[in-house]
Parts: sequence; C-alpha cells; structure tokens
Amino acid sequence: MSPMQRRQKAKGKTSKSGGGKKTSGPVVTKTSGSGGGGGGGGGAKTTLTSRPTGKSSTGGSTSRPRFKLPGSKKRGATPFTKGGGSIAKIPAGVAFAGRNIGGGTREQVYGTSRYGSGYPYDGYGSYVSGRGFPFGFWPVYWGGGYYGGDEYGPERNSSRPGGNLTTTRLQSTFWTNISDTLYSRDDTTPTLAIHAFNLVGDEESVRAVLDVLVTSGCSVANLTVVPLDLTNTSQPQPENAVQYYRSSSFALTLDGYINSASSRANMPSSNSTAVPNIPDTPIPTNSTDLAFLACINSTIGQALPILDSSAFPKFGNVPELQMGGLVGLLWMAVLVLRRYA
Repeated sequence: MSPMQRRQKAKGKTSKSGGGKKTSGPVVTKTSGSGGGGGGGGGAKTTLTSRPTGKSSTGGSTSRPRFKLPGSKKRGATPFTKGGGSIAKIPAGVAFAGRNIGGGTREQVYGTSRYGSGYPYDGYGSYVSGRGFPFGFWPVYWGGGYYGGDEYGPERNSSRPGGNLTTTRLQSTFWTNISDTLYSRDDTTPTLAIHAFNLVGDEESVRAVLDVLVTSGCSVANLTVVPLDLTNTSQPQPENAVQYYRSSSFALTLDGYINSASSRANMPSSNSTAVPNIPDTPIPTNSTDLAFLACINSTIGQALPILDSSAFPKFGNVPELQMGGLVGLLWMAVLVLRRYA
C-alpha cells in the first residue's frame, strides 16, 4: 500500500471540496514581469484583526486571523477567501505608492516553477521590479539582484505585508527518519532517500498554510517555522523552487532539486533581455513522494491568504482549479498510477 493510499484510508480521500466539488489542482498563469523601477520606502506594519476559522477541502483548518495589508485601506488578507474585487492604487506614504494592488482571484493564485510567474496583470519582461501586487503581497526576496527582486528585501523588512520572510520544512508523517535521512515506509530495505519540501513566504502566510496542512489529509508533520536566511545554504534557494503562488510571493521548494532554468547564471541581464530558452529540469520522480506533493500543492492553493475583494471577505466552496507546469505533469502521472494500480 502506497503512502497516499494509507493517508486516504486513515483520513479519507482528499479530492473533494467543502461543497463536494472536485478540485484537480492549480491554474498556471505563466506571465512575465512589468518593466521599470519602483521605490520601496517606509510603510505601515501588519496588524491583526479577528476573523472566522477557515477550512480546506482536505479537512484542514486554520485559526489564523485575517490581517490587514499596508496600502489596501479596509481590505485584508484571509485564508480561503475568493479574492477578486477592484484594482486600487497604493496611497502615498506607504511602500510602493502609486502601484496597483488587488483584483487577484483564487483561480489565479498559481504560477509556475519560474520566479516572476503568476501575475494576472502588470506583466512585461521577466523581472519583478516595478510590478503591482494583485494579491496584496510582495514577491519573495532572493537577494543578489535576482530578477529585479532586491527592492522587496531584505528578508527582515517591517514593511513587508504579512511580516518577515520565513520558511518551514514539509515532510510526511508516513516517512521514516533514519540517521537524518528520510525514507518511505514502503521502502522496507530502506534504499531510496525521499527529499523533503519547504514553504517560503511572509510569516503570517507560512503559519496559516502550515496550520491547514498539519490538520489536513496530507499527513504533514508539524515542524518549526524559522526566519529565512539567504546566507544559510542549507535553507531554500531559488533554484530549488518547484512552484510559485500568488504572484511569486509564496514558494514551494524541494530539497536536493536544482532547476538549471532558474539558476542565477541563466538569468537575463535586464528586464528587456530575452529569457534563455532553457527547459525546466524535471522533478526527480525516484526520490519524490508524488502523492504527497500533489496533496500539499492543492491544499496550499486553496488555503493561502490573499487580499479580500472588500472589507467583508467572501467564503464558500473552493473554486475548481486546474493544474499545469512541472507539478501539473507529475499530478497527471499520479492520476494514471492510481487508475491502473
């Protein structure tokens, strides 16, 4: 019996939404960035207000409250909200004043494995500098001028919506740890190591998503959330990303995976320079728990906080999502394996 079959037997199938609607995964909106510069500047700190508990289609939930975002007036960010609403301008006196904010919907929350993907508007070139914030959040900061993202740094920035950048390790409770090496419990020898995943994003979002994953049918271990430290090479790096979400403001990375297409060496020299035609490095299927990846990827897309459409967020059945990109191809393989297993 596979790890996924065990999880389904123990906690029920994970393919139904709260209203009984099937979800097949994320929409991949592959766009390129918007050109131009754009200043940072000071901004208001994130503040919390009380909101209802959210719940995912896999049964997971979070008690993390809704939190207000700088520049969004009365609107805030909430797990499971549908998003949408009008696109506004960030007012004067707040970081990135004059840029667009809001309008992104839950159906548009998925990007690809490439930094700068997942923008429903304000897309030009490959750099993220000068862009708006469709979901209310800044892109992940990777440092070193990576695709124009330095204006959103550093990792610890009191103006960043949702708080400082953090990371946490994701591993399944169905894996066995032997001498700090992870193995599938089906591997009785054991012989083949399994690589763990990581979340990268603002602290409020990472904690909200982790809450849901731990209580969902994905069987995620509850591990520590720590500050992102780009000088620590044992922490996630941009080449490790397998999926970006919410206009590249949230990432899922895979330990041991190096996507040469996302390496700094292959980055274009400017926003107007063509991106090298380099294919994504395939995710290693022999050391990746594909069922676990499919489950956490789908749940992240449903639970990740995004900017509400108004001061009163709309909840309801999770919209049907469609998957694409590297993770989408692997999910199709999982479905085939399930059918013929």
